[in-house]
Amino acid sequence: MVITHEWRAAFPDLAGISDHVSAQLDRHARMIKRPLGAALSGADDAGENLLLVVTGTVRVQLYSDAGRETVSYHIQAGESCVLTTACLLAYRGNSAHAIAETDVEAVLIPSRIFDALMSESKAFRAFVFASYSRRMADLMVRKHDRPVRDRPTHIH
Repeated sequence: MVITHEWRAAFPDLAGISDHVSAQLDRHARMIKRPLGAALSGADDAGENLLLVVTGTVRVQLYSDAGRETVSYHIQAGESCVLTTACLLAYRGNSAHAIAETDVEAVLIPSRIFDALMSESKAFRAFVFASYSRRMADLMVRKHDRPVRDRPTHIH
């Protein structure tokens, strides 16, 4: 259980939340610390918590059916995990794994609290969608900015 809200300094968009939302986060959010190389989440728990990275860098990777690892994206301090957000919004899991690329401090907001705050709080909802939108836009730009040599070539 997070006793203080000092972690929120990494997420300035949460500054506008009400005292009620602040109390809910203080009561239910959980601060975790993971060393380099440790898992923060895996395929079995991807839809259980909103993942907010407070310090460090997290690598999000997917595994194919054949076991091949593909790095999907990275989460830096002050960012949320776009896949866990999508899972929480759609009530679905995924096959992604979040791995600490450095020592990491993160906050986990349980799905039931996420759902309640999304329903109750315009400020929390705005935080979630603003963060999600920024991450999605960033991922799309990165995908389209890859050098031509990295793109598959199709011969017609």
